[in-house]
This record gives sequence, C-alpha cells and structure tokens, in this order.
Amino acid sequence: MSGQPPPGQPPSNQPSPGDDEVSPGGSKLLRYPQRTIPARSSDGDGDLIDAVSDHMERHIGEIHLVFHEVVSDLVHVDVHWIAPGPDRPYHTLFTTGMAEAPMNVPEGVTHRYAEMLTMLPSDWPLSQDSFKNEAHYWPVRWLKTCARLPHEYDTWFGAGHTMPNGDPPEPFAPGTPLCGVIAITPFMLPEEAQQVRPGSRAIQLLYMLPLTAAEMQFKLDEGSDALYDKFEALRLPPHEMALPGRPCAVAGARKRRKWWPFK
Repeated sequence: MSGQPPPGQPPSNQPSPGDDEVSPGGSKLLRYPQRTIPARSSDGDGDLIDAVSDHMERHIGEIHLVFHEVVSDLVHVDVHWIAPGPDRPYHTLFTTGMAEAPMNVPEGVTHRYAEMLTMLPSDWPLSQDSFKNEAHYWPVRWLKTCARLPHEYDTWFGAGHTMPNGDPPEPFAPGTPLCGVIAITPFMLPEEAQQVRPGSRAIQLLYMLPLTAAEMQFKLDEGSDALYDKFEALRLPPHEMALPGRPCAVAGARKRRKWWPFK
C-alpha cells in the first residue's frame, strides 16, 4: 500500500557499528535486511500514555481524539489528535508508545526514548472515513512507522535522520510529491516542552517533517545543515510542509525567516 515502506528500506542516516556507507554530505546510510525480531504483542504502558498526553495538553492544547491501535506489535502506538484552536491554526498529531521501550542508541547519544509529532493544515481531513483515502491518512501511517521502526530493527531514530518510502522512494499517495521524512528538533515548541520527563526517564520529542525526493537527495549530497538553510528560505510554517502542492525547498531560495533557527 502506498505510504508503507517496503521491508528492509528504512531509514537513512542511521549510525551503527560497522556501517561504512556514507553519502557525499556525510550521512551514514543503513539498508536493513528483513526483520529478524519476532513479533510480540503489547497492550501499552498506561503511565507512559498519561505522562506524554498530560505534557502535550499542558504545552499545546486539549486532546480531541485518539486513534487507538487494536493489535500492537512490540510497542502499542496510538496517535493523539489536538484540534486547531484560536491561537493554533493547525492540527497537532503525536504518538504514545514509541517510548514504551528504549532505543538501541550509539555511545554519546543522551536520549534512549522518543515520541513523534507533526502538524497539519487546519483543513486536513482527520476522520475514519477520510482515512480510507491514503492522501489523507499517510501522516498518521508515517508517525506510526517512525515510532515502531527502532523496535522492529533494534536501532534508533533521532534528529537529522531521514527515512524514504522505499528505494527508490515513491510518493506517499497519488497527487503528492512527498516521499520521505526527516526527524527534526521540535523548535516550534518552547525548550521545556521538547522533552517529557516521567520520573527518571527522558523522552525526546521528534518532529516528523515530510520531504520530496529532491530534498532527500540534497540532504544526502550536502548535509542536514544545508537542507535546514533551504527550509529557512522556503518561508513556510511547519504545518504547511505536508501540503501536496507546496514548493520544493531545494528548487530555489528566498528570504530567510527566523523561526527556522538552524545554524
């Protein structure tokens, strides 16, 4: 189905011992073999769900609805929906369950737990009926894909990592050129909101930003910092980056905007 990465493809820029394939821009590349970790059902971690949900409601807004998983493999990943508000002209979607188990991070990485979030335009259809159309559902599918990947492949997912929809990457749905994602620090949130700390556990929030094939290739050729500069020049708010008709950031640069603070 469109939007689901073929087994063995995700993600790029995943550091690991013995990985010696590097792109011209310095990104380490991993091409995973077929999954070998056996399936294991999960009913979820209620304390974790409550902690992340309370944190997001405190810093963003009230949760409108939760898209629950019926059957979960390894970790129980739900997607929570915060509807637009008077000072919030966009939907916010975030996961709970990715942090149910630690990621296999390399030495020097300080966060072993993470959850995903993204934002969508206020007119984006978010209903069970609209989800029958992959053009509407793919952001939810890909939040869950990113959240489950570290546990399926005994790896990790962090800021600057990209994941294509296949190799070569294919559009998430008919009518959109978007075909991959990059995880970035959620700079649109206050610094104190970018991590959830239930007890002694530190959970890093990662923003899922959709990419075109040209943007993914540019990142591999030139590096993350060069791509962030292109995002600055694009002058689009994060929630409009999922629009199928939005301009490609590497097709041309315009005046920078301060809310892309990547230097």
